[in-house]
Amino acid sequence: MSVEQVKLQIDRFLKSPAPEVLCIRGHWGAGKTYVWQTAAKALREGKDKVALDQYAYVSLFGVNSISQLRSHILQNTLPRAQIGELVTSDTLRSKLNSLESGVKRSFLGMVGLGGDGIFEAVVSGLSVMISNQIICFDDLERKGPDLRTGDFLGYVNLLALERKCKVVILLNEDALQDADLSEFSDYLEKVVDVSLKFAPTPTQTVDIALEGVKGNLELKAMIQDRCIRLGIDNIRVVRKLLGYAREIEPLLDGYKPAVLNSVISTIVLMGWAHLQPNVAPPKLFLTTKQNFYADMVGNRDGQYSAKEIEWMQLLRNYGYMHTDDFDIALLRGIEDGYFNSDIVKQHATELHQRAEADEAALRLRRAWRNMYDDFSADADKSLAEFSECILSNGRFYELHNVIPVINMFRDLNRKDEGDKLLDAYLPMREGIKDAYSLKDTGLFGNRIDMDVAEKVRGFEKDAKPVFSSDDLFLLLADDGYDSDITQQLSQVPVEDYVRVLETMKGEKLGIVRRALTQYNQLSNPTPAIQNIIRKTGEALTRIGEVSELRRYKVRGWGIAEKIAQLDAAAAQKTNIAG
Repeated sequence: MSVEQVKLQIDRFLKSPAPEVLCIRGHWGAGKTYVWQTAAKALREGKDKVALDQYAYVSLFGVNSISQLRSHILQNTLPRAQIGELVTSDTLRSKLNSLESGVKRSFLGMVGLGGDGIFEAVVSGLSVMISNQIICFDDLERKGPDLRTGDFLGYVNLLALERKCKVVILLNEDALQDADLSEFSDYLEKVVDVSLKFAPTPTQTVDIALEGVKGNLELKAMIQDRCIRLGIDNIRVVRKLLGYAREIEPLLDGYKPAVLNSVISTIVLMGWAHLQPNVAPPKLFLTTKQNFYADMVGNRDGQYSAKEIEWMQLLRNYGYMHTDDFDIALLRGIEDGYFNSDIVKQHATELHQRAEADEAALRLRRAWRNMYDDFSADADKSLAEFSECILSNGRFYELHNVIPVINMFRDLNRKDEGDKLLDAYLPMREGIKDAYSLKDTGLFGNRIDMDVAEKVRGFEKDAKPVFSSDDLFLLLADDGYDSDITQQLSQVPVEDYVRVLETMKGEKLGIVRRALTQYNQLSNPTPAIQNIIRKTGEALTRIGEVSELRRYKVRGWGIAEKIAQLDAAAAQKTNIAG
């Protein structure tokens, strides 16, 4: 039943003085309590107001007896003008003010004479006067173990039939223990007059969760959009997700808006998996799959269950195709209760650069469209747009993007301008791997003039990329025979080998292991590769000295055996030379 339909039923229930038991059922966090309180507050005053004069909201959390329950009703009773409000320290005084003057004076006199010590006794005495009022019971699934569900429902029946009360039960039936659920079901038809299934849509749930919440409207809109797309229908979860977003937002100040957009998408997904593990795709599933779409379409041997395929489809529709290191770092922040600013900024910088590259690519595509889509386009204006693209964003463009622009300048008798543009572009790409490689440029049908090729090759000889030691270990996996990489890594101190191997975990460590052991079967490694092998061996020896378990683990790398082969080959070569 939708939110509006449930509100209509609550409206009818509250306007009628007739004794009645109403049960509103729904899963945890769906907004039952919020909708009840909102509907009740709307009817406090006016012509069509609440029929009865008094109201009590009672949580059954920890309540172990009917005696405790009576006391809670009394202590939480409010006049109609306060229906839907939380109970305050004035609750008892409000109750006393509603009694006959003689009784009121007597109880007030007892409290005045006895002080705080007699307060509980007064409350107990007043419990017999519970009648003709509205009572809302919540949290039945969290009642104390000594209060039987049957006894509670029996008391509810008494309140309705003998005390002429109107009783509403807000029930999270998913959380009831099997025995309590069975007992509740047995009594349901006998005690409850109207039972409503409260099942708001994700859109309605998110609207309820964010209604009246102050803060950044753009951030709230992002949370709203992501929660609806994932089908999150739990108010508490939505609000916690907004809390995570608010916490990380200041750490992303100054970065491209696309960075915050990407982070919020991950925060909502990973936060949902953390907060509702029985509903959302499991965290292990999210962190171990590298390409959800490829896995889904490549499931020819049926290795994934129907549920996993359903999760993959959900993630695809959500726009989440793979999990990277930043996603995992954000999940760790959610689990730990805080986000490491250094880690967030490190990954955010990478995302920022990626966003800049995407914007640069869009600008260049727009320049081409502006030129070809309008025969009246002015040459000077068109070429100026290309020049501005390359001069502003040249570091993001590969050669196959720029060569056609240079050729166009030349074909339009603007060779000098094109050459100046090329001269400005080439230095922007220094330090980027394969920035000056012409091997793929021709694949795109680009003409490469001789003087252009010579100018590019001149930069290729002079510009060798310099990588951090951490990058070198990861790059080695894909380019293990690239002399630039192996030469640089061979010069990295052993201490860095130890640090990297001890700090990298999970998939990253697996990549580094594959990179460093790929030469185990190589018969004639270069001096640089031999140096890498020996430094790896020394690092593993140091790591293995810490414990027997570590020694056991490093033996599986096979590096010690490879070093022994290198030593034997070197000794044999020495003997032959001698």
